[in-house]
Amino acid sequence: IAQKGRDEITHGGISSLFFSVYHSRQVGKAFSTVFYRQKQHRGKSTSSYWEYKIKRYIADHIRRIVSLEDLAAAMGKTPNYLNNVFSEATGIGIHQYMNREKMRLITALMEDRGLTFRDACENVGITDLSHGYRLFKRHMGVTPKQYITAERMHLQEQGRD
Repeated sequence: IAQKGRDEITHGGISSLFFSVYHSRQVGKAFSTVFYRQKQHRGKSTSSYWEYKIKRYIADHIRRIVSLEDLAAAMGKTPNYLNNVFSEATGIGIHQYMNREKMRLITALMEDRGLTFRDACENVGITDLSHGYRLFKRHMGVTPKQYITAERMHLQEQGRD
């Protein structure tokens, strides 16, 4: 560590940077991440600030059904305003983003935890299995069964190398 870095670690044995990391590990990632992001977004565009807040809310509530109206009420803005700001920042709408994140989580649950498609859908708040199936095929380009089969084949090939 450079001398300046050593000097920063004097007050109470933990600099503010190290406190942030320590706090994140001990108390929970959400608070320190939000604090850091708020500091990081000062002076940046409004759309990137709202993009972060919306993504954070969706991540925190992904396991239940979240409507645009719920999101807007939690943020104190109108649904149209949030969707426009988010679309401007990301190129996709909030609803599309939520579906994409749900599909990402479903694939992770099926791969890492070995859950069935039905159980993975229930874990992300999709109660209509046919709707979940259509979403999966639209976002992933294959059916859930085809995806898992391809994933298993890929893992087997990695094991042979």
